[in-house]
Amino acid sequence: LKPTGPVAMTSDVRSRRSVGIESPDPELPRGCSDDGDDDGDCGTLYMAWWRSGVRLRLVLLAGAVLTVALIIGCFAISIAAKLAPAGGIGHESSAKLAGETTVEQLLALSSVPQWPTTTPSPSRRPLQQDFGLPPGPEQPTHNRASGEGLGSQATPRTFVQCATTAGPITINVRKDWAPLGAERFLDMVQSGFFSSKVALFRSIRGFLCQTGIAGDPTVYNTWHQKGKIQDDPQWLDITDQHRMKRGYISFAGSGKDSRTTEFFFAFRDLGLGTSPWEVPFGSLVGEESFRTMDHWYTGYGDIPAFGGHAPEQRRIYSEGLKYLEDFPNLDYITSCNVVDVPLSSTTKGLNL
Repeated sequence: LKPTGPVAMTSDVRSRRSVGIESPDPELPRGCSDDGDDDGDCGTLYMAWWRSGVRLRLVLLAGAVLTVALIIGCFAISIAAKLAPAGGIGHESSAKLAGETTVEQLLALSSVPQWPTTTPSPSRRPLQQDFGLPPGPEQPTHNRASGEGLGSQATPRTFVQCATTAGPITINVRKDWAPLGAERFLDMVQSGFFSSKVALFRSIRGFLCQTGIAGDPTVYNTWHQKGKIQDDPQWLDITDQHRMKRGYISFAGSGKDSRTTEFFFAFRDLGLGTSPWEVPFGSLVGEESFRTMDHWYTGYGDIPAFGGHAPEQRRIYSEGLKYLEDFPNLDYITSCNVVDVPLSSTTKGLNL
């Protein structure tokens, strides 16, 4: 017997399911149709498919909301940072040294105990000294350097600001510490000696940085003809094992009355000061000056005579900057100028 119409329709639908014919409606699950044949299996499959789709949409919606919230938060933080006033000791130091600098301002800068951890490096290279060194002596001193008894306004104070390839420095030149040494250094400054680009050629981590050879051999020869200067009386406390304090500046030498133009900066409190030429004539002033000094390149170390890889002095004398091209990481002093710093009664008795 041939099946009637309704039975044939039902048989046709089930035969299509059995061979896996794709439903023409993309919104229906595979194997289901909208022809009114709603058996239990298809209904259950449809509900499971619908619920999984809702969950997926909810997850995508939550992800989109979170992403938008993060973008808005980052934008708000960026705007707040731009509107906030520039603060920190580093910004304040730069602003003060850029304009008119007073003795009180320089004293305030030199009294900071440690570097601010957020202050960016002014140099093209990382910090070259130990982190956390103070902008001044590591240990206090009670000798003549403390300024006791030297606080009258008649005490000669001269400030020199120098530009270096790692940043600026300010030097307090003390004629009361070393009259002859201070006078020789000021002569070098006022004659334009440092405009010849003077290499910081012997820079030894944790020890000292020696400089003072003109980059132009002609300038070197001119000063060589001026001859040497006599030694100043030693005023450092010989009982202090670290008498040459961090930031002190002294001429180098090779014997009695041998000082010419070469001098050094002390990176740390050192035991130097037993030789007649090692008499400090000045010191660095201000947090910015010490930060600059601590970024002078030390990778070449000591001079070859002492086992290092720094430039040879005799070749700098004769060849100047041409020879120093073989040392591309060297730092230099490029200019120095005397600056006027007004004195006031509030500076009496202070260590400047």
